[in-house]
Amino acid sequence: MKETIYETRDYGNFVLRLQYVNTKPSEISADYQPAIVVCRPKRTQSRSAWIIMLSSAFKYVDDPKKGGHSFYMQAASQQICRMLGLSETKEQAFAIAEAILANLEDLINMPPVNWQPEPIADIQASIDGKHIEATVH
Repeated sequence: MKETIYETRDYGNFVLRLQYVNTKPSEISADYQPAIVVCRPKRTQSRSAWIIMLSSAFKYVDDPKKGGHSFYMQAASQQICRMLGLSETKEQAFAIAEAILANLEDLINMPPVNWQPEPIADIQASIDGKHIEATVH
């Protein structure tokens, strides 16, 4: 669903989208959760996607003991290459891993799907004789 896409970032032969994913598609009331979706650009025929829900993002964090990507991230980035039909080189898997890591903080900071900013203040002004009222968020 296009209306659930928060932001799209193009990395050339793959795209990373921050979007809201329905975790209960079979139910009437949707439960949209923030997620990273790794997929191919629209110009390709692939419709596969790898979804990283906010609740599982911790699995993709670097391993400070190893000084590099976590085992989970290494395995996942190789599977993403395979699933999307990309070359299964170390360089391609590394590029995917780096893109995911670069966007984890943005995933964490995504507002809830129906989030509305809290009003800070109501203001009134007169500009060129016209009275204007507004709410600052």
